[in-house]
Amino acid sequence: MAVNISTAAPVSRSASVRFYEAVIFLYCLIQVNYNNGTTTEPDLETATGKTPKDEFFCFVNKLAQICDSERGGDTITAFSVLQPGSIQYRFASNNRSHSDLEKVREYITDILTTLGQTPDERLDTIREDILGKVIMFNRGRVENYVGGVLKELDFCIQACESVDTASFATSAVALLNTISTLYTTPFETFLRQKSRHDSDPNSRTPWSDLRHHLGRLQSYSVAITVLLSVRHYRRSLFEDFSVVAIPSVAHVEDSTPNIRRSAAGIMQRMPAAIKTAYHACAGHLKSLDIDGAIKECARVSRFKPIVHCEINLFDSILRDNLLSEGDEPLRFYEEATFGRYIGCSKPTCRLCALYFAAHPTEVKVRPSHSNVYYKWRVPDVYENEGQHVKKQTEDILESMIKQVRNVILEGLSGIVKRKAHDSNSTPSNPYPYQTSIRSYGRIGIAEESLAGDVDGDDLAQRLGEMGL
Repeated sequence: MAVNISTAAPVSRSASVRFYEAVIFLYCLIQVNYNNGTTTEPDLETATGKTPKDEFFCFVNKLAQICDSERGGDTITAFSVLQPGSIQYRFASNNRSHSDLEKVREYITDILTTLGQTPDERLDTIREDILGKVIMFNRGRVENYVGGVLKELDFCIQACESVDTASFATSAVALLNTISTLYTTPFETFLRQKSRHDSDPNSRTPWSDLRHHLGRLQSYSVAITVLLSVRHYRRSLFEDFSVVAIPSVAHVEDSTPNIRRSAAGIMQRMPAAIKTAYHACAGHLKSLDIDGAIKECARVSRFKPIVHCEINLFDSILRDNLLSEGDEPLRFYEEATFGRYIGCSKPTCRLCALYFAAHPTEVKVRPSHSNVYYKWRVPDVYENEGQHVKKQTEDILESMIKQVRNVILEGLSGIVKRKAHDSNSTPSNPYPYQTSIRSYGRIGIAEESLAGDVDGDDLAQRLGEMGL
């Protein structure tokens, strides 16, 4: 695949500094002003009722999801399906070693092979087998979600840690089947009402945590349903295929940008409109110690940006085409009908969304959750790729700088307007239960259950039968 990659050619130092100053300021503005309180819905998207294109996109996302085995971001995975003759599944993860990527490759190859070799009339019989393989590979995440469920119901997680992987998978499959049943009853509606998610997405209670963890567990069952559905209608995706892992991009040594370490300093490089909005709320932001947050982000030991997996994967495809030396270019699966698509185990972050929007080669990705991660960077550009690729990357970076600055202006203007109408001038805490959530145990849940239509012990009883 890769052809003699030469020395990396750094992008403009000026663009890099302006980019990271804007991104770090935006990140800190969100963090100090809103406690960075972001929440995401469990990935319960199904293929039911979708167009063939959207069903395929959902399938690619689910492949990525079942490979994202650990919390923390390192194993976030992106997938694409290519057609360089036969079917090629190509994937990348944020930060996995070569040996770990090989384990993922073997695992996903096994699942796709099992689906491909099973006759149509027997597909329903392998559901638990596939789910068990997914659970074993994702044991770290599953234990965390089970622990979250059991913590809120005051059970003990120790049993999960003492059994072997096969026994754990058997119990976990039974648990997920129970959760799937509960999601077809009024119980899910009850949890939604108790979690108050619809009225305030940032509100966090033991009920919202319970619903979150149950939803995460349910998402594995949903993923298997999608895989089986696509196998029914697109068997060719599971025959004569290969799975290719793209190496994660290494951290760049000494990558800390020479940015200014204070809000006032960063403002010196900003447009006049942003400076005006900042000065109108500078005292408020200083009281929230935005300068301390900026200094913390820019510390050498903390600042280790990575190329996110969606962009790394996309870059590998573009580079292979650029260096193909007359070979047939890589095409995406059903590209004439579906276009180009890169799926991911998580919604696209704000910076990746801006990158893809600015890139001249059109490719579809998952909708963005708009979260900002400042430890982000563009892919390397190499000397043998030509000056036009370097200029293209710098043009993308300039477009992103403009868009990030627009978001900063919106944020600062919002603070100014709120201060004019709010004598307190302090944003309400989006996590009102954050300080007490650990002490809010089974007694609190039981008391809340008295007011609802479904008894929380119904779930407790079912979970108890799982041996978890």
